[in-house]
Amino acid sequence: MELTVVRHTRVAVPKGLCYGRSEVPLASTFAEEVRALRNKLDFPFDTVWSSPAERCHKLALALEVKGPILEPALWEMDFGSWEGCWWDEIDAEGLNTWMSNFVKVAPPRGESLETFNRRVGVWLESLRQASGHKGLIITHAGTIRCLWANLLGIPLENLFRLPVGYGEVMRFQLGKDPTGDRILQKS
Repeated sequence: MELTVVRHTRVAVPKGLCYGRSEVPLASTFAEEVRALRNKLDFPFDTVWSSPAERCHKLALALEVKGPILEPALWEMDFGSWEGCWWDEIDAEGLNTWMSNFVKVAPPRGESLETFNRRVGVWLESLRQASGHKGLIITHAGTIRCLWANLLGIPLENLFRLPVGYGEVMRFQLGKDPTGDRILQKS
């Protein structure tokens, strides 16, 4: 199956705010970004999956794709009680504990990177036997990094080294088993 993965468009969130699952407003450039994205995508798609987050679902609707299927596995990482807080106002001890082992340690009432990656990986594996030959995934930077980690065997501690821009498009071939996985394009 050929899968095209898109990160949602820009959001109107000040730097320094912790958000993952939080609903945040889209930037005023949304319409322009949708037009630019439309030109990068190879329509039509057999199936479209979107994170349930409004910023992803609105993009799917603006692209006028069939569906889309709101897929809970595509949510961004859950930062728990830190959601909506300023990073520099989060309890320093708790933040330092998390930062020293963000792969295994979860924010309070949130999920660890390991748990997040497993959620995304289980869903990705379920697609290996799916019908259709061309799908579109609209999601978040963290989720996209987890897709890459699962496809390429990237160690989780290196995930944040992978840049994923707003509105970025990536394509890959998902084989019936991992030996058939191929990166096709990143733009």
